[in-house]
Amino acid sequence: MPLRVVWDPMLSLFTRQTTGLSFMHGGVGAALATQRGTTLVLRKHVESAAPEDVTGMPDREKVVAALRSIKKSRMPLTRCVALLPSNRVYTQLATLSPLAKKNIAAHMHGIIASTIPEPFQSLHTLEQTLREYPDRIEVAVAAVRRDVLDAYKAACSETGVGISALTTPAAAIAGILPKKHPSFLLLHASAEEVTVSLVHHGWPVDEDVMPTGTSLDALSRSVESMATEYRGKGLVLDTLYVAGGSFEAMPQASSLGIERVFPDFQEGSWLAAACASVVRPSDLAINFVS
Repeated sequence: MPLRVVWDPMLSLFTRQTTGLSFMHGGVGAALATQRGTTLVLRKHVESAAPEDVTGMPDREKVVAALRSIKKSRMPLTRCVALLPSNRVYTQLATLSPLAKKNIAAHMHGIIASTIPEPFQSLHTLEQTLREYPDRIEVAVAAVRRDVLDAYKAACSETGVGISALTTPAAAIAGILPKKHPSFLLLHASAEEVTVSLVHHGWPVDEDVMPTGTSLDALSRSVESMATEYRGKGLVLDTLYVAGGSFEAMPQASSLGIERVFPDFQEGSWLAAACASVVRPSDLAINFVS
Protein backbone atom coordinates (compact mmCIF):
# COMPACT_ATOMS: atom_id res chain seq x y z
CA MET A 1 0.00 0.00 0.00
CA PRO A 2 1.28 3.55 -0.65
CA LEU A 3 1.92 5.91 2.21
CA ARG A 4 -1.40 7.45 3.14
CA VAL A 5 -1.76 10.37 5.52
CA VAL A 6 -4.89 11.89 7.01
CA TRP A 7 -4.30 15.08 8.98
CA ASP A 8 -6.48 17.11 11.34
CA PRO A 9 -5.31 20.70 11.97
CA MET A 10 -6.54 20.37 15.57
CA LEU A 11 -3.66 17.95 16.11
CA SER A 12 -1.29 20.81 16.85
CA LEU A 13 -2.94 20.94 20.28
CA PHE A 14 -1.80 17.39 21.05
CA THR A 15 1.84 17.31 19.92
CA ARG A 16 3.06 15.63 23.12
CA GLN A 17 0.58 12.80 22.93
CA THR A 18 1.39 9.12 22.60
CA THR A 19 1.12 7.60 19.11
CA GLY A 20 -0.63 4.29 18.56
CA LEU A 21 1.59 2.14 16.34
CA SER A 22 0.06 -0.90 14.66
CA PHE A 23 2.25 -3.69 13.30
CA MET A 24 0.18 -5.56 10.72
CA HIS A 25 0.94 -8.53 8.49
CA GLY A 26 1.03 -6.27 5.44
CA GLY A 27 2.24 -2.97 6.79
CA VAL A 28 2.65 -0.52 9.66
CA GLY A 29 0.08 2.03 10.75
CA ALA A 30 0.31 4.96 13.15
CA ALA A 31 -2.54 6.93 14.70
CA LEU A 32 -3.10 9.91 16.96
CA ALA A 33 -6.47 10.22 18.67
CA THR A 34 -8.24 12.07 21.46
CA GLN A 35 -10.86 10.78 23.88
CA ARG A 36 -13.55 12.61 25.77
CA GLY A 37 -15.77 10.26 27.72
CA THR A 38 -17.33 7.82 25.26
CA THR A 39 -16.16 9.80 22.23
CA LEU A 40 -12.97 8.76 20.45
CA VAL A 41 -11.74 10.97 17.61
CA LEU A 42 -9.05 9.98 15.13
CA ARG A 43 -6.90 13.08 14.53
CA LYS A 44 -4.23 11.72 12.20
CA HIS A 45 -3.36 8.35 10.75
CA VAL A 46 -0.63 7.12 8.45
CA GLU A 47 0.09 3.71 6.95
CA SER A 48 2.92 2.27 4.91
CA ALA A 49 3.46 -1.16 3.36
CA ALA A 50 5.76 -3.70 5.02
CA PRO A 51 4.75 -7.19 3.83
CA GLU A 52 6.07 -10.19 5.74
CA ASP A 53 8.72 -12.45 4.27
CA VAL A 54 7.95 -15.80 2.65
CA THR A 55 8.03 -17.57 6.03
CA GLY A 56 5.39 -15.26 7.47
CA MET A 57 7.90 -13.52 9.72
CA PRO A 58 8.20 -9.73 10.02
CA ASP A 59 10.68 -8.49 7.42
CA ARG A 60 12.83 -6.18 9.53
CA GLU A 61 14.18 -4.19 6.58
CA LYS A 62 10.66 -3.55 5.27
CA VAL A 63 9.42 -2.59 8.73
CA VAL A 64 12.35 -0.17 9.03
CA ALA A 65 11.49 1.35 5.64
CA ALA A 66 7.83 1.70 6.65
CA LEU A 67 8.71 3.40 9.94
CA ARG A 68 11.01 5.84 8.12
CA SER A 69 8.22 6.66 5.66
CA ILE A 70 5.83 7.31 8.53
CA LYS A 71 8.36 9.57 10.25
CA LYS A 72 8.68 11.60 7.04
CA SER A 73 4.96 12.36 7.28
CA ARG A 74 5.73 14.27 10.51
CA MET A 75 3.96 11.70 12.63
CA PRO A 76 5.63 11.84 16.08
CA LEU A 77 7.15 8.47 16.95
CA THR A 78 9.16 9.32 20.05
CA ARG A 79 6.53 7.89 22.41
CA CYS A 80 4.43 4.99 21.12
CA VAL A 81 2.21 2.19 22.32
CA ALA A 82 2.68 -0.53 19.71
CA LEU A 83 0.24 -3.29 18.76
CA LEU A 84 1.27 -6.76 17.69
CA PRO A 85 -0.99 -8.68 15.28
CA SER A 86 -3.62 -10.53 17.31
CA ASN A 87 -2.72 -13.92 15.89
CA ARG A 88 0.95 -13.47 16.80
CA VAL A 89 0.14 -13.54 20.51
CA TYR A 90 -1.00 -16.63 22.40
CA THR A 91 -3.35 -15.97 25.32
CA GLN A 92 -5.04 -18.31 27.75
CA LEU A 93 -6.64 -18.57 31.17
CA ALA A 94 -5.07 -21.33 33.25
CA THR A 95 -6.76 -22.82 36.31
CA LEU A 96 -4.53 -24.25 39.02
CA SER A 97 -5.20 -26.16 42.20
CA PRO A 98 -4.73 -24.14 45.42
CA LEU A 99 -1.97 -26.66 46.20
CA ALA A 100 0.06 -25.13 43.36
CA LYS A 101 0.26 -21.73 45.05
CA LYS A 102 3.79 -22.23 46.40
CA ASN A 103 5.21 -23.05 42.98
CA ILE A 104 3.00 -21.37 40.41
CA ALA A 105 5.90 -20.66 38.03
CA ALA A 106 6.79 -24.35 37.65
CA HIS A 107 3.18 -25.35 37.10
CA MET A 108 2.71 -22.61 34.51
CA HIS A 109 5.85 -23.73 32.69
CA GLY A 110 4.29 -27.14 32.25
CA ILE A 111 0.92 -25.75 31.14
CA ILE A 112 2.46 -23.37 28.60
CA ALA A 113 4.78 -26.04 27.22
CA SER A 114 1.85 -28.43 26.71
CA THR A 115 -0.73 -26.01 25.28
CA ILE A 116 1.17 -23.49 23.12
CA PRO A 117 2.49 -24.96 19.84
CA GLU A 118 5.94 -23.40 20.12
CA PRO A 119 9.09 -24.50 21.98
CA PHE A 120 8.90 -22.99 25.45
CA GLN A 121 12.43 -21.56 25.15
CA SER A 122 11.38 -19.63 22.02
CA LEU A 123 8.64 -17.71 23.84
CA HIS A 124 8.53 -14.46 25.76
CA THR A 125 5.78 -15.05 28.33
CA LEU A 126 3.77 -12.92 30.73
CA GLU A 127 1.82 -14.46 33.60
CA GLN A 128 -0.50 -12.82 36.10
CA THR A 129 -2.51 -14.36 38.93
CA LEU A 130 -5.96 -12.83 38.52
CA ARG A 131 -7.99 -14.36 41.35
CA GLU A 132 -7.63 -16.95 44.08
CA TYR A 133 -10.67 -18.96 45.14
CA PRO A 134 -10.99 -21.76 47.70
CA ASP A 135 -11.02 -24.36 44.93
CA ARG A 136 -8.83 -22.80 42.23
CA ILE A 137 -6.33 -20.15 41.20
CA GLU A 138 -6.86 -18.27 37.92
CA VAL A 139 -3.71 -17.27 36.04
CA ALA A 140 -3.67 -15.28 32.79
CA VAL A 141 -0.98 -15.99 30.21
CA ALA A 142 0.22 -14.07 27.17
CA ALA A 143 3.10 -15.30 25.01
CA VAL A 144 4.80 -14.28 21.78
CA ARG A 145 7.74 -15.75 19.91
CA ARG A 146 10.96 -14.00 20.85
CA ASP A 147 12.13 -13.70 17.25
CA VAL A 148 8.91 -11.89 16.29
CA LEU A 149 9.22 -9.54 19.25
CA ASP A 150 12.92 -8.94 18.62
CA ALA A 151 12.32 -8.15 14.94
CA TYR A 152 9.89 -5.36 15.80
CA LYS A 153 12.04 -4.05 18.65
CA ALA A 154 15.13 -3.98 16.42
CA ALA A 155 13.27 -2.06 13.70
CA CYS A 156 12.11 0.51 16.25
CA SER A 157 15.59 0.85 17.72
CA GLU A 158 17.16 1.33 14.30
CA THR A 159 14.72 4.11 13.38
CA GLY A 160 14.65 5.88 16.74
CA VAL A 161 11.03 4.96 17.48
CA GLY A 162 10.31 5.07 21.21
CA ILE A 163 8.15 2.20 22.49
CA SER A 164 6.61 2.48 25.96
CA ALA A 165 4.44 -0.62 25.51
CA LEU A 166 4.06 -3.59 23.17
CA THR A 167 0.59 -5.02 23.51
CA THR A 168 -2.38 -6.44 21.59
CA PRO A 169 -5.37 -4.72 19.96
CA ALA A 170 -7.80 -6.23 22.48
CA ALA A 171 -5.68 -5.12 25.45
CA ALA A 172 -5.50 -1.55 24.09
CA ILE A 173 -9.27 -1.36 23.61
CA ALA A 174 -10.02 -2.99 26.97
CA GLY A 175 -7.62 -0.56 28.64
CA ILE A 176 -9.89 2.41 27.96
CA LEU A 177 -13.27 0.74 28.49
CA PRO A 178 -15.33 1.40 31.62
CA LYS A 179 -14.53 -1.08 34.39
CA LYS A 180 -18.14 -2.24 34.75
CA HIS A 181 -17.84 -5.97 34.13
CA PRO A 182 -15.15 -8.31 35.52
CA SER A 183 -15.57 -10.51 32.44
CA PHE A 184 -16.93 -9.69 28.99
CA LEU A 185 -16.63 -10.51 25.31
CA LEU A 186 -15.26 -7.91 22.90
CA LEU A 187 -15.87 -7.81 19.14
CA HIS A 188 -13.49 -5.57 17.20
CA ALA A 189 -12.12 -5.25 13.68
CA SER A 190 -8.95 -4.12 11.93
CA ALA A 191 -8.01 -3.80 8.27
CA GLU A 192 -6.89 -7.44 8.24
CA GLU A 193 -9.03 -9.32 10.75
CA VAL A 194 -12.11 -9.48 12.93
CA THR A 195 -11.58 -10.71 16.47
CA VAL A 196 -13.77 -11.98 19.28
CA SER A 197 -11.88 -11.61 22.57
CA LEU A 198 -12.66 -12.77 26.08
CA VAL A 199 -11.48 -10.20 28.62
CA HIS A 200 -11.26 -11.35 32.25
CA HIS A 201 -10.23 -8.86 34.93
CA GLY A 202 -8.65 -6.68 32.24
CA TRP A 203 -6.74 -9.51 30.52
CA PRO A 204 -7.63 -10.76 27.03
CA VAL A 205 -7.36 -14.47 27.84
CA ASP A 206 -8.81 -16.01 24.67
CA GLU A 207 -9.32 -14.82 21.11
CA ASP A 208 -10.90 -16.09 17.93
CA VAL A 209 -9.20 -14.26 15.06
CA MET A 210 -11.06 -14.38 11.74
CA PRO A 211 -10.44 -12.73 8.36
CA THR A 212 -12.12 -9.47 7.42
CA GLY A 213 -15.41 -10.24 5.71
CA THR A 214 -16.32 -13.14 8.01
CA SER A 215 -20.08 -13.64 7.89
CA LEU A 216 -22.40 -12.46 10.64
CA ASP A 217 -23.46 -16.05 11.27
CA ALA A 218 -19.83 -17.11 11.84
CA LEU A 219 -19.29 -14.21 14.24
CA SER A 220 -22.45 -15.14 16.13
CA ARG A 221 -21.32 -18.75 16.46
CA SER A 222 -17.92 -17.64 17.73
CA VAL A 223 -19.47 -15.37 20.34
CA GLU A 224 -21.91 -18.00 21.61
CA SER A 225 -19.29 -20.75 21.61
CA MET A 226 -16.83 -18.70 23.65
CA ALA A 227 -19.52 -17.61 26.10
CA THR A 228 -20.66 -21.21 26.60
CA GLU A 229 -17.12 -22.51 27.06
CA TYR A 230 -16.13 -20.03 29.75
CA ARG A 231 -19.41 -20.14 31.61
CA GLY A 232 -18.64 -23.82 31.95
CA LYS A 233 -15.37 -22.78 33.63
CA GLY A 234 -17.19 -20.65 36.19
CA LEU A 235 -17.02 -17.19 34.60
CA VAL A 236 -20.05 -14.89 34.72
CA LEU A 237 -20.50 -13.61 31.16
CA ASP A 238 -23.47 -11.47 30.28
CA THR A 239 -22.05 -8.68 28.07
CA LEU A 240 -20.71 -8.40 24.54
CA TYR A 241 -19.03 -5.11 23.72
CA VAL A 242 -19.10 -4.24 20.01
CA ALA A 243 -16.32 -1.72 19.46
CA GLY A 244 -16.50 1.01 16.83
CA GLY A 245 -19.08 1.90 14.23
CA SER A 246 -17.93 -0.41 11.44
CA PHE A 247 -20.37 -3.22 12.32
CA GLU A 248 -23.60 -2.35 10.52
CA ALA A 249 -25.38 -5.44 11.84
CA MET A 250 -25.06 -7.01 15.26
CA PRO A 251 -24.20 -10.68 15.79
CA GLN A 252 -26.94 -12.81 17.28
CA ALA A 253 -26.07 -13.48 20.91
CA SER A 254 -29.27 -14.38 22.72
CA SER A 255 -27.48 -15.13 25.99
CA LEU A 256 -25.61 -11.81 26.09
CA GLY A 257 -26.53 -8.17 26.37
CA ILE A 258 -24.90 -6.22 23.53
CA GLU A 259 -23.39 -2.80 24.21
CA ARG A 260 -21.81 -0.59 21.56
CA VAL A 261 -18.68 1.27 22.59
CA PHE A 262 -17.35 4.20 20.56
CA PRO A 263 -20.26 3.80 18.11
CA ASP A 264 -19.44 7.07 16.33
CA PHE A 265 -15.92 5.92 15.47
CA GLN A 266 -16.35 5.12 11.78
CA GLU A 267 -12.72 4.42 10.86
CA GLY A 268 -13.15 0.88 12.16
CA SER A 269 -9.83 -0.52 11.02
CA TRP A 270 -8.04 2.18 13.05
CA LEU A 271 -9.91 1.64 16.32
CA ALA A 272 -7.23 -0.32 18.19
CA ALA A 273 -4.44 2.05 17.11
CA ALA A 274 -6.57 5.01 18.21
CA CYS A 275 -7.12 3.34 21.59
CA ALA A 276 -3.38 2.70 21.85
CA SER A 277 -2.85 6.43 21.36
CA VAL A 278 -4.93 7.35 24.42
CA VAL A 279 -4.52 4.38 26.79
CA ARG A 280 -2.20 4.71 29.75
CA PRO A 281 0.48 2.00 29.72
CA SER A 282 -0.38 1.29 33.36
CA ASP A 283 -3.89 0.29 32.22
CA LEU A 284 -2.58 -2.33 29.78
CA ALA A 285 -2.86 -5.89 31.09
CA ILE A 286 -0.42 -7.10 28.44
CA ASN A 287 2.86 -5.26 27.95
CA PHE A 288 5.84 -7.09 26.49
CA VAL A 289 8.12 -4.11 27.21
CA SER A 290 7.68 -4.04 30.98
